[in-house]
Amino acid sequence: MVKKPEDRATEFLEQLGKLRQFSAMGRRAPHKPLLLLYALAQLKHHGRDRVKYRDAERVLTPLPQTYGPTGTRARVADPFARLEGDGIWRIESENRDALFDSGGNARPGALSKHDAEAGFDDRTLSLLRDRPRTIDEAARVLLERNLPPQTHAEVLERVGLRLDDPA
Repeated sequence: MVKKPEDRATEFLEQLGKLRQFSAMGRRAPHKPLLLLYALAQLKHHGRDRVKYRDAERVLTPLPQTYGPTGTRARVADPFARLEGDGIWRIESENRDALFDSGGNARPGALSKHDAEAGFDDRTLSLLRDRPRTIDEAARVLLERNLPPQTHAEVLERVGLRLDDPA
């Protein structure tokens, strides 16, 4: 049975609330939510299905240190690769094996060198296209669950995402 877009949206939003994330001193690291917010902005405002690692790194590198727990490392490579394990993301590259070290960790230099791109998997991308308001709903879930309210407007500006008024 094919799920209705509303059911698929609910499922996706629940997945966003359950992202596996590193935490320190009771605070969740914002690496994955920040990357997802950036990807949502690229899709909504520029029609881009995928984000280039180099572009994401340029925009996102300073953000985990600003909005994350004290001592947070600013490696965009980690969420860029690890989001695949959350079942909503995929990396694309002609030489995928070269992107990872023997321990399965993403290699930032290789991601850049091989011009790696990543974005939402086909199922999620289809949902976001079929039901565009899910983009704003997803952004609100990511912000509310991962970042202090007083930072939301600034984070949205820094990742380039403009939300429509709530319905």
